[in-house]
Amino acid sequence: MRHSLLSDLAAACGVAGRLVARADGVRMLGGTGLFASVAHRPGWAAAVLARVAVGIDLETAAEAASAEAVILAGVEVDDLAAWHGLAGIWAAREAVLKAQGRDLTRDHRCWRFGHGSVTADGRTFTVEVKPLAGAVAAVAYAGS
Repeated sequence: MRHSLLSDLAAACGVAGRLVARADGVRMLGGTGLFASVAHRPGWAAAVLARVAVGIDLETAAEAASAEAVILAGVEVDDLAAWHGLAGIWAAREAVLKAQGRDLTRDHRCWRFGHGSVTADGRTFTVEVKPLAGAVAAVAYAGS
């Protein structure tokens, strides 16, 4: 399903290619020069293409509620509501990790959540979060 969704998005943008990982783990749409990311949860799927490193994630409120300690580990956030709660924080973290070519096994120790941005390992990413019915989507990309 993930590759089909990404293929459909690429076709709609007039390009074709498969999801590949660079040596640093950052995902791209092979042969296009476009960065790519895919996310899915039961009942949800999302894909994004961009000219800069990008990550996308989807998290449900129900799953986030059961993982609060893990989600908030190392997190500094002034306004949890601005991030649409735990699901938004979790989705933002995973989107940033994907934009960096990392995964949760190589997670950062300190996260700073500002107004529309997340800083991890000294790098700041713009993060857009969108609440959905029972879930939150987040897209992270380097720059503004």
